[in-house]
Amino acid sequence: MLYRGLKRLAFEKPSYGPFTQAEEHGRVPVIDTGIVSLLRKQHVSKKPGVARVEGELVVFEDGSRERFDALILATGYKPTASLLFPDDNAFFDERGIPRSFGGTWAAEGLYFCGFRVVGTGMLREISLEAREIADRITESTR
Repeated sequence: MLYRGLKRLAFEKPSYGPFTQAEEHGRVPVIDTGIVSLLRKQHVSKKPGVARVEGELVVFEDGSRERFDALILATGYKPTASLLFPDDNAFFDERGIPRSFGGTWAAEGLYFCGFRVVGTGMLREISLEAREIADRITESTR
């Protein structure tokens, strides 16, 4: 499906193609699973990158701060979540991988997903972990 007006939503098309994006920049093209519609309806908003987390506040790269009830961080293919929690190194091993992930929280309300490498495939595992985390969050808010 083609999307028109993405520049209005602050999305810029790269000057290079998807293979260059993967091979030279270590990124894969994003497949829309509903976010464009949510942005257009103003149900979600696009924010700058996250610089760090300070307790219950998220500090963005532009210096703005905002409090969230829940954070879902997509850090990509390299385990870099530890950079967002510089004072909490106990959450991560020497490779920057969380010590607890999936449905087990690292701290109250803090879950990590997508770090378990399994032979059945990462996307399948991420889907299972995400559902498990969502169930735990739902249980804790009842």
